[in-house]
Parts: sequence; C-alpha cells; structure tokens
Amino acid sequence: MRRLTGHRANLVNDRSRIKNRINSLLAQRLIKPPVCVLLIKTGLAWL
Repeated sequence: MRRLTGHRANLVNDRSRIKNRINSLLAQRLIKPPVCVLLIKTGLAWL
C-alpha cells in the first residue's frame, strides 16, 4: 500500500510539472489559450 501511495504521489507531481511547463511555454510565446484549464477535453482538443 505504501508503494502505491508513493507511486500515485509521483504521478501527481509529474502531472503538475507537465501542466506548469505547458502554461509556461504558452506564456513565453504570448499565446492565450481559449480555455482556462488545458487538461480537459476542450483544452486538449485545442492543444
């Protein structure tokens, strides 16, 4: 159980890091996405 909890924590950290990286790259290029949350269906379709 402890190993699964640790693995889940790593997955959550990875997801947060990826979301932040995507938002950072878009901001650097002055691209404003049409949706606030990019990792939902409409945001993924836009990406």
